[in-house]
Amino acid sequence: MLTSKMKIPSRFGFKVLDQILYERYMAVRKNPDLKNTNRWDLSDTFYNTRKRLDAMGYDVSELKEKRGDYHAHVKDWCDKRVWKIFDDNGNHIGSIPLKRHLIGIFAADRAVMAFQGELSSVSFENYKDLAHLGVDIVLVEKEGTVEKLVPFTRELGIAFVQSQGFIAEYGVMLAEEARKQSVNLAILTDFDASGINLAYNINRVIRIGADLKMLEEFNEQKDENGTPFEQLDPLELMESYNGADHWKWCETLSKGAIRNKSNNKLYYATTQHDKDYIKFLNTEYEFSTTTKILELAKRQIN
Repeated sequence: MLTSKMKIPSRFGFKVLDQILYERYMAVRKNPDLKNTNRWDLSDTFYNTRKRLDAMGYDVSELKEKRGDYHAHVKDWCDKRVWKIFDDNGNHIGSIPLKRHLIGIFAADRAVMAFQGELSSVSFENYKDLAHLGVDIVLVEKEGTVEKLVPFTRELGIAFVQSQGFIAEYGVMLAEEARKQSVNLAILTDFDASGINLAYNINRVIRIGADLKMLEEFNEQKDENGTPFEQLDPLELMESYNGADHWKWCETLSKGAIRNKSNNKLYYATTQHDKDYIKFLNTEYEFSTTTKILELAKRQIN
């Protein structure tokens, strides 16, 4: 006799995944060699969650439609935790942010590097080696851009790194390793909330790309007769505010605060990196009316 399966309650599947990730964390703590002998990828985390929910009597037939959400949740879970470091005597000597590879979960994050006319895939195994290439590394937000730039990197000391949208974890690890080698780091992003947020999240990186200052300079240009060119309207060029999370994050930072992901509490932004972006968000520019980036975005929904 067949018995009907129960509907999975809202967010319950993620709680089951949390438990699986915790068990994996503790297992690797007990046996670090699992990172080599029993590697996981994101599919393993999803299938293990589905298997456990099915064993508990829940209907998992529609779970595949949320697979991407479960994959993303793994990184969110890790971002809220730290990896404790112990010496040979078992004494706790420090902690570092928890990354997926530290508990033997290797994501298929796609990041590529263009250098000396060749394209390389960035992975956990080679990111340290690739970080030594180039005296300057430019991280690029837009997908596909780096592939187009490959021919232009010949006989240059500049390397370009790109990933899908927000820089993949291995791309960030490469950037951090490159900084240790005194490589100059820059990032090219769209002029929108996501681009600003992305540039901020990589510490001490220089953001390049369009901003209100560039638009202001364009609007000051005149033709040979002294007639101003058609004016660029920033309201038509920037993305809508729409209450988006990234704009809310930028607004919070502009007031000198950052929201801690692990406990959702605000703390003061105090580093020079923080201060540079606070100044960037609060700088006034002359257009039809004096405005700031955040004011410009918010006016689009009024």
